[in-house]
Amino acid sequence: FRNFFFDLHCTLTGADFGLSVTGVAGPDRDDAGHDVGTVYVALSTRNETAAQLLHLSGDRSAIRAAAADEMLRMLLDYLN
Repeated sequence: FRNFFFDLHCTLTGADFGLSVTGVAGPDRDDAGHDVGTVYVALSTRNETAAQLLHLSGDRSAIRAAAADEMLRMLLDYLN
C-alpha cells in the first residue's frame, strides 16, 4: 500500500509527498453501494502513507470542498 502510493505520487514526479482522494460526492451512491459523503483522503511520503476515511455531508460541492480541506489539514500537520 505505502509503496504503491509513494511510487505513484513521488517517485514518478520527484515530489517529496503526494496527496490523494477518492470517494462518493454524489448526488447518488455509487454502484458498489457506498453512501454519498464516503471519502478517503491520503498523504504519502517516502516513509509512510496515512489514509483517513471520512463521512461527509452536504451537496456535491460541499463534500468536495470538505475533502480538499481535510487533505490540506493532513499536509499542514505533516509539514509542522
